[in-house]
Amino acid sequence: MKKFLIVVFALQFSALCFSQSATTQHYTDEEVGKLTTYITELEKRIAASGSVDAHASDKKHVDFLLKNQSHNYSNADIIKIFKYIKDLEKKESENDLAASTAAASIKKDPVAVTESGILPVEELEINFYQKVIFFNRRTDTLKEESYKPLDEVVYILIKYPDLHFEIEGHTDSVDTEAYNQDLSEKRALRVKNYFISKGIPSDRITSIGYGESRPIDTNETLEGKARNRRVEIKIEK
Repeated sequence: MKKFLIVVFALQFSALCFSQSATTQHYTDEEVGKLTTYITELEKRIAASGSVDAHASDKKHVDFLLKNQSHNYSNADIIKIFKYIKDLEKKESENDLAASTAAASIKKDPVAVTESGILPVEELEINFYQKVIFFNRRTDTLKEESYKPLDEVVYILIKYPDLHFEIEGHTDSVDTEAYNQDLSEKRALRVKNYFISKGIPSDRITSIGYGESRPIDTNETLEGKARNRRVEIKIEK
């Protein structure tokens, strides 16, 4: 059964420098829409196979989260959503295995991958996890709640041992250019070193800092500054 293909997301690892009390990140209608579509397609395929939904309570919770009009999610929310997706994918795989055992002569279509060589849902997953990676203000110290999302990304990196990644650090325009350049380099290196500590070979990862030179939003508003304070992960081709 061919998996539903999701439009490729830019692998943007937004390491936001929020205050200690900030624990959520905003997602666009488009991002949430693509995630909702993927989940809906999985649920339909599982239902069509005649399987009983064993995750009804999780579904109710995830539906509630995705229908939240503000689209502001915490680390725990994002982890909950993708755990539900993984449970659905596991159920679908079990159904596929049962079907192939019963009818071994039927060939399945290959699972579509993105140009970067990974599954579309995994690019989607990285895109969501990357936005709930937080540093303590004006430092390269990761906040405690950032480690679980980072570990989920590590799992994906381990799955594709032949791919190489570049980690880019970015800041807003607060402080001097020299200070921001140094901070962006340290944050990118911090993420790189965390991945290395989890078993990702160092020669698969490069890190670089761009300071305030590559904003993706205005630095005239708090929201714009928050978007500009980020770390991006890109697959090297």
